[in-house]
Amino acid sequence: MAAKDKSPIVRLYLAAALQRTPLAKRTAVLTAFLAHAEDAEDADAPNLPHLYWYATEPVIAANKTTAIQLLAKTKIPKVRQFITRRLASGK
Repeated sequence: MAAKDKSPIVRLYLAAALQRTPLAKRTAVLTAFLAHAEDAEDADAPNLPHLYWYATEPVIAANKTTAIQLLAKTKIPKVRQFITRRLASGK
């Protein structure tokens, strides 16, 4: 659903649920979410980039290799910026 559903509202609910999903199972869904460039400035769901980040940040903290892979695939500038900052902080 994260990759193919056209509704930003569906992705909004999925992103909120993803925050409660084990880290090891998030990467595939995050990759699908971060490929939706239209979510960067969507007026119907303006919080999507932030929800994506909240689900992504623990993954970035846990695995730098996955972080770089997600960074390369993301099409949402705000999330790309957040990932870059998190990687640069070294924490």
